[in-house]
Amino acid sequence: PASAPAKEKSKEKSKEKPAKTPDAPRVKNSTGEPKEGKLKAQEGKLKAQEGKLKAPVKEVLLKCVDDVCKMEESELFRQPVDKRIAPDYYDVIKRPMDLSRVRENLEKGRYSRVSDFVADMRQIFENAYEYNNEDDEVYLQASNLEKKFERLWKKADKQIEEMSATKTP
Repeated sequence: PASAPAKEKSKEKSKEKPAKTPDAPRVKNSTGEPKEGKLKAQEGKLKAQEGKLKAPVKEVLLKCVDDVCKMEESELFRQPVDKRIAPDYYDVIKRPMDLSRVRENLEKGRYSRVSDFVADMRQIFENAYEYNNEDDEVYLQASNLEKKFERLWKKADKQIEEMSATKTP
């Protein structure tokens, strides 16, 4: 079971949160809640990836999750947060996500697009930032892990693009 922070979520953060990647801008809607934005350039690419993920793509994504799970910083994010450790976690976090759930979703074919996988991976980090204070160890581990994931994701995305480019019409 994953651990949760010792401190409660503060209402205000003293510093800015880590910068988001340009391919997944976050904007606030009228209620002030985060809303995923989409870039025009990415929409065409994602449409081409719709439908069930092909086995080679799925394997690349599974390797990406497995590589993240091997990282020391991932320990707290491998399993769902334990309610006994953080009783209010599921009141604060409306879309819980962890590495075991991402892996299960991949294995059971629940992702029809690569972008759904990436969104779930990024959700893990967003949840950590929302629930924890910036100086909490969990927040810092999430930030470090997110940077490492994004580097892995760049490589995985390139592999997937190369697979798509080598297909014959």
